[in-house]
Amino acid sequence: VDRSEYRPAPRRSGAFSRRARAFFRAAIPRLFDVRAAVLEDPEKLASCRQCILAVHPHGVLSLDHLLTVAGFDEALERALPQSERSALSAGVLFKIPFVRELGLWTGCVDAGRPTADACLRAGLSLSVVPGGEREQLLAQRGPLECLVLRERKGFVKLALRHGVPLVPSYCFGEAQLYDQ
Repeated sequence: VDRSEYRPAPRRSGAFSRRARAFFRAAIPRLFDVRAAVLEDPEKLASCRQCILAVHPHGVLSLDHLLTVAGFDEALERALPQSERSALSAGVLFKIPFVRELGLWTGCVDAGRPTADACLRAGLSLSVVPGGEREQLLAQRGPLECLVLRERKGFVKLALRHGVPLVPSYCFGEAQLYDQ
């Protein structure tokens, strides 16, 4: 393994990303009740040179982050193109051979601080699910969705250190997709 996941989007494939985006845009609406994102101020988001997109909640699968990584939503893709951002992903995903390559081709990188710093220094925006694996394990169907944020300050410190805005994103119904 060449440790590509520790460098800013080293193996991103524009062709693969376009195919993945087309696939997800065709398949996901048939499987799930997915609606278009509501961007509060798309022009302001588009004017950001860089940002950290904090995607909530994690849910069992984190479909919201997967769709963000793939550039599923057209309005978000116009405002914050997938080709100009990296997705911070759990290190364990890069230990699974086929999953590793899919992640690398779509611009996913290890969620560690040194990698996130390198991505921001390289001029890329980031997407992150701050609740991580802990939030994933707490995901349950029902009227309440649990966010794990109190002790998750690293992404905020990262934004302050690099002077980039934090853009919160919330996917309603993420925890309702699957039974845990």
